[in-house]
Amino acid sequence: MRKMETPSEFADFGGQMCALDVVLAYENTPSKADEILSAHFYLSPKYKGYSRICQFIFLTLLRNLSLLNAAIKNFSPRPPRKKLKALLLAAAAECLAGENKKAAQVSHAWVGAAKRLFSPAEAKFVNAFLRKFPEFVDAVWRLEDSPENLELKYGCPAWLAKRWIGQFGIGAALKILRLSQRPSRVFFRKSRLAEADAQFSNFANYFENSKFENFYALKSGNWEKVSHLLQTPYFYVQDPSTSRGPKMLAPSAGKSYLDLCAAPGGKSRLIADLMLEDFARRNANANALRRFEGTLVSVDCGKKRMELLGENMSKSLLKSAVLVECDLLGESLEEKLDDAGIQTPFDGVFLDAPCSNTGVLRRRPDARWRLSESDISNCKKIQSEMLKKAAKFVRPGGKMLYSTCSVERAENEENVGEFLEAFPEFRLVCGQTFLPEEEADGCGAFLLEKKL
Repeated sequence: MRKMETPSEFADFGGQMCALDVVLAYENTPSKADEILSAHFYLSPKYKGYSRICQFIFLTLLRNLSLLNAAIKNFSPRPPRKKLKALLLAAAAECLAGENKKAAQVSHAWVGAAKRLFSPAEAKFVNAFLRKFPEFVDAVWRLEDSPENLELKYGCPAWLAKRWIGQFGIGAALKILRLSQRPSRVFFRKSRLAEADAQFSNFANYFENSKFENFYALKSGNWEKVSHLLQTPYFYVQDPSTSRGPKMLAPSAGKSYLDLCAAPGGKSRLIADLMLEDFARRNANANALRRFEGTLVSVDCGKKRMELLGENMSKSLLKSAVLVECDLLGESLEEKLDDAGIQTPFDGVFLDAPCSNTGVLRRRPDARWRLSESDISNCKKIQSEMLKKAAKFVRPGGKMLYSTCSVERAENEENVGEFLEAFPEFRLVCGQTFLPEEEADGCGAFLLEKKL
């Protein structure tokens, strides 16, 4: 079997029961993976201590769901009952670690769990399934790379694999598929202010440098040693890909910016930091931030999203940032801004539009199974309407940054091209679709300028 990154330990009976409960919750409810994990690890004390191994099993399962379901169907003439199927899925997912010695230990442990939970006949079936599972996986990897077989190999729906081959060619598509199978790393973004450097120096050994300026990959097992840094205004957990758009926009002090679809607040925090860092470069006085001038308005809608946005922006050093709740497509943002006494238009508008998330499947492995081809078309329509709305708030000579977490040309280049045809007063400054890479997710980022 192919090797995968895995924790050094494997699940004991408590960890197995935790994984079993999580898999059953996923099979029984339409909840997103992060919501299920949060409910189990943060709301239930009985799972304390099992979060790391359980999360590994569950996310590995999601990345290989088609393969695991195909294996169960191959070995079972009729569908097993839910709890037995959940155990087979969890056990096979953990066995995908790929080291023969460990796989044998994992298999033995899960057979032991089956004997405690099920009838002798069912436990015997679990044993037979796990013994033959590696052979099934090896046989799958010998198959040709058709879209249907790529779904089994890389856990990506066949229609999406076919779409990527058509858009990017087989080589690039295979690279995206391989990267989507790897666990995502945790990156800390560090402010460039001097105070951040002073704090970071005491914890630098827990991180690895990345090719992205001021982004550092957390070394495994060190979260508890550094998580307190996130309570300061100088650090934020963020994938490096999310910096592409804000850095293209290049916010500066003394200007006004509007961030649409701003929750949970990572990009607003980065825009604020870039404004503050620009001001600090121009003012050597340590107390100069008190004289900072510039406007940042962050907009989103919905109670939960506004709470997240408020929580994250409350930690920013830019205390003058204004939060506005507004449904961009269902309400008048002009009226909301006018009621709040906020002057328009803006020097820069940032639109990180809702999208299909095809650039972040490594980070959100369950999204691939919720997605359909029609969803991409629907996203494109919503994004197009949002672009038209956002354009109203850009002053002549100002800039608008359009971004997505998608690698689909329909949501990126096609949307931008159609917008420029409908709004000739704008021009494209730069932009492209960035495919996923080792240290960053995929995304689209396009900088537009409104002509004077």
